[in-house]
Amino acid sequence: MAFYVVGLLKVGALAMHVKVKDPAMKSLPAFFMLAMSVAILVL
Repeated sequence: MAFYVVGLLKVGALAMHVKVKDPAMKSLPAFFMLAMSVAILVL
């Protein structure tokens, strides 16, 4: 159940990285956490 919350937070984090035009390297941790949450959801 927690992966839903983490996934939602990471979507928000990625949106904020895009909004402030951060370089891709700064948003990689949020992307990987989102990818792991999606993987847990799928499995």
